[in-house]
Amino acid sequence: MVRRILLLTNPEVGEHCRKYLQRCNPDLQICVVYDSDGLYEAVRGHESETRLISFLTQVIVPADILDRLRLTPYNIHPGPPEYPGSHPEAFAIWEQAEFFGVTAHEIAALVDSGPIVYVERFPMPVKPDLQELVDMVFPAAVRAFAEIAQYCVHSDDALPHLAETWGTRKGTRRAFHALCRAGEDYFDQDHDRLQRACGVDLIEKQKRSA
Repeated sequence: MVRRILLLTNPEVGEHCRKYLQRCNPDLQICVVYDSDGLYEAVRGHESETRLISFLTQVIVPADILDRLRLTPYNIHPGPPEYPGSHPEAFAIWEQAEFFGVTAHEIAALVDSGPIVYVERFPMPVKPDLQELVDMVFPAAVRAFAEIAQYCVHSDDALPHLAETWGTRKGTRRAFHALCRAGEDYFDQDHDRLQRACGVDLIEKQKRSA
């Protein structure tokens, strides 16, 4: 059976990831998609030999696709296990976390709940802003992708689970926008921290739309 990787990512990195996978295993079949419609098309008829890797995308894999895949799918999450869900960088800045990082985990129907197979943490910089933290996450996420990819291109087995657990509070877009709308309620150091977590432009936009 020909091994097949289905990569769900964004157009900015899709071709780079495809080339890396091909170098790891020249005999590999690779399909790169960017949305749920692409997922359905790529999985149809290839359920038994397809391994899905989701990398730095906000697209949520539908449960019915997960049910059809025989091989364990993986996601690279741009945040440590302590920050599941969306906008992890912003919440980590606002809560003044000491560490940040990336997590690779099995994809489950409930977002950021599957068993964890890879974690990299690094110390938070002094007074980080949102873009700075995003820039720090990217190379760590690339390393996580390389680790997962190098295993998956040669094996159909599932990766071993780590003794790591997800945080109990999951970030959401609603919670993020609510945080940014609260800008006028904070002063001095707290307001500076909020601006670094949300970005000045977004805070002003949220205030105008309130």
